[in-house]
Amino acid sequence: MALGVLESNKQISIHCYDNWRATKVETQKAHEKSNGALNIEAGQDTLPIVKRYLEPFSAVPIHFHKGNIINARWPEQQQIGLYIDDAAKKAHTFRHMLHTFGPHWVPGETILVLMDYWYFQKKDDASFRFQHDWITQRPEHFSYVEERIEGGSTAILKYTQVYDFGKPKNWIRRLLG
Repeated sequence: MALGVLESNKQISIHCYDNWRATKVETQKAHEKSNGALNIEAGQDTLPIVKRYLEPFSAVPIHFHKGNIINARWPEQQQIGLYIDDAAKKAHTFRHMLHTFGPHWVPGETILVLMDYWYFQKKDDASFRFQHDWITQRPEHFSYVEERIEGGSTAILKYTQVYDFGKPKNWIRRLLG
């Protein structure tokens, strides 16, 4: 993504949201995919590693937001042209992402890369269906660019029509109706 921004010669910011803490599974993947060149430990802060790998793209404004994804906020009023989500597997998190980032999507332009769109098929767990079902219940607002990437869990969609994402309801509003 940073390479594309660099080559575009446009002043486009990239925002990355993550805990930046390696899980045991991520440590194994890093070791395997790097042929043993990258050894990280479970619980290790990975942000310094990511920043080191992104040094060749220092001309691109990359903003790192560290913490639990449920606390994510969009810090700017600018529009979002490309939204990549690899965190919102369940309803609570995906709703938060929709309310936080959705109002900044541009109809006919914003591309969504939902990396857990088909995840429910891998886990055979209905609690992972929310993201997929929410999108498919709104076909006038989203169209497939790529329904499924190489048999994995990822789908690429285009946001096609304005949707009123509203404001998230807190438990008091739900209680009072």
